Amino acid sequence: MRFNVLAVDPRQQVVALTLEAASETLAADQVRVRGLHLISLECKSIRLALPQRKSKFPTTLFSMELLSLLEAGLNLVEALQTLAEKEPSEVLAAIIAAIHRGEPFSQAVGALPQHFSPLYVATIKAAERTGNVAEALGRYIAYQEELERVRKKIISASIYPAILAGVGALVLAFLMFYVVPRFASVYDDMGSLPFFSRALLSFGSFVANNGVILGLSFVGLIGGAVWAVTRAEVRAWLNTQLWRIPALGQQMKVYQLARLYRTSAMLLRAGWPTIVEQLQQPPLVGLRT
Repeated sequence: MRFNVLAVDPRQQVVALTLEAASETLAADQVRVRGLHLISLECKSIRLALPQRKSKFPTTLFSMELLSLLEAGLNLVEALQTLAEKEPSEVLAAIIAAIHRGEPFSQAVGALPQHFSPLYVATIKAAERTGNVAEALGRYIAYQEELERVRKKIISASIYPAILAGVGALVLAFLMFYVVPRFASVYDDMGSLPFFSRALLSFGSFVANNGVILGLSFVGLIGGAVWAVTRAEVRAWLNTQLWRIPALGQQMKVYQLARLYRTSAMLLRAGWPTIVEQLQQPPLVGLRT
């Protein structure tokens, strides 16, 4: 396989190489043998030119590459320009343009809230007070990797129950909306039937006579549910209801507290003052109301 390599040589200059290796590990070993500091390694393979939608800016990957360049000795502007030359991006161009206008790095990324979270902006802003942006990026990367690891565990643990629930729902819908209505007329002439059997047959007859209305109602219900979930107030209400469930609410509380403590530790270690320290500052630099 052929790999495109971006590295830094002993003179602190960025070099681009093309290597032939059987795997990424062997390619990285070739880079180290040449005395270079590896920045990025990309496999160059043939890909089908399929139409793709515009993807979200990879904030975590950007932070990892930026951290590697800063640790290699480049300053912030040189590192950003190197990343922009490697892979042109509107986001990187906007950040570099803001820095050239004299804006700090935290303000440049803060102007792009669709790509950089408030935590990312606060971490960079706190690190600018101490002048150690590289350390702040390292802590943010570790934080994101931990969150991604937890998210993958939750998703992998939810796949099997979701498949069972989906298949069960499809089977139940097939029986209730197709099989039962077909057999409802067969038992109409029978005499006494148990209550639940009569209720099931009545439901089957109702579905057979009002199938179109029920179908439109089901589509409208699904659309209304999707619209409701997109509303912030509805999500807040659902979150409140989940917190009231004894077992699930306790686990959510532990998870939220863990995120709060880890985030607070990141900001405090980077130099961000606590709320008490901010309240003790003069009014001119105090909290905004």
